[in-house]
Amino acid sequence: MFQHTDGYYYLTYTTHTWQDVSTTIGFARSADRVDWTFLYDYTVPIANLSRAWAPEWFVDADGSVNVIVSCSTADDEWIFTPYRLKAANSALTAWSSPVALAGIGSNHIDTYIVRTGSTYHAFTKNETAKYIEYGTAGSLTGPYTLTRTGDWAGWGSYREGPSVVRLDNDGWRIFFDGYGDGNYYYSDSYDTFATWSAPTALTTLSGTARHFTVIKETVSGGPGLATGVTRSFRSANYPTRYWQEQSALLNLPVVTGSSTTSLKQASTFTVVAGLADATGFSFRDAAGKYLRHYAFRGRFDAHDGTATFAQDATFYAPVRAPPPARCASSRTTTPATTCATTTTSSGWTRRTARTCSGRTVRSCP
Repeated sequence: MFQHTDGYYYLTYTTHTWQDVSTTIGFARSADRVDWTFLYDYTVPIANLSRAWAPEWFVDADGSVNVIVSCSTADDEWIFTPYRLKAANSALTAWSSPVALAGIGSNHIDTYIVRTGSTYHAFTKNETAKYIEYGTAGSLTGPYTLTRTGDWAGWGSYREGPSVVRLDNDGWRIFFDGYGDGNYYYSDSYDTFATWSAPTALTTLSGTARHFTVIKETVSGGPGLATGVTRSFRSANYPTRYWQEQSALLNLPVVTGSSTTSLKQASTFTVVAGLADATGFSFRDAAGKYLRHYAFRGRFDAHDGTATFAQDATFYAPVRAPPPARCASSRTTTPATTCATTTTSSGWTRRTARTCSGRTVRSCP
């Protein structure tokens, strides 16, 4: 799926089950990603075609719209090769002749491509080894050089359907179907695909969804929490209790106007842009240590420079503003714990912010 210049979302998809001959790919359109209108089935013009599977959109730097589709022929119906179809008009109703992606070769399926600068990066499943492989090229149609094969990223085998998106902090996230064990996973890279984090299962989708595409969108709404300022965070249901660092752990002791200066200082934190993502938030104490989620606790530690620490110490705001006169809960793996009013270190003027155990910060009216 992608959003075209006309404002509509366009979907392309496999039209038949894996057992059936499938020489077409389907197209549909939606204004809201909820209600879809069928457009047409397109017969991929490859001689002796047996199956056309797993089409993926790719919009190039020049604005051209392409579909990357895996195709096999009747003489060997289970050996797939990736092809490029290029839209011949802006209505996406006419397509160029298919061009095989040179260098990837046969017996590769589910090819997904992203571009950085002048380099095209292909993630493709080797149907023999069942690993997701990686290669690069100087043009969309190749020739590609597959430089990473086998279990090069630590994702394991029996993996397919890669989908790669760029994060706001210039990292990259890959989603893929771990069909061998029934889980859907994601993994992150912060060095242009050289190394990747250990795969993490998407628990709410695993066992339900299969081989999907992820698109990234910027949406309006959500709270505004200033950065570069000091704030204190008060519990909503225990209004005399505030965030405080005690023996490197986050606690909620009673703090009042008559509390000592040292107690107030221990309950005051600097809000900064998220260490792993500038659209999120991180919280720093007076000693320069950051609040992080570690071993099922909130604790304060010095930043060790690793991507894992940065992610542990980054908290996100929801994309929708909360409704008036209440603080809406967010869906996390554990329930929200505090809804805090913030105060400046010099005046105790208050605004509210919900802090949830799933690394979420929500401002309230």
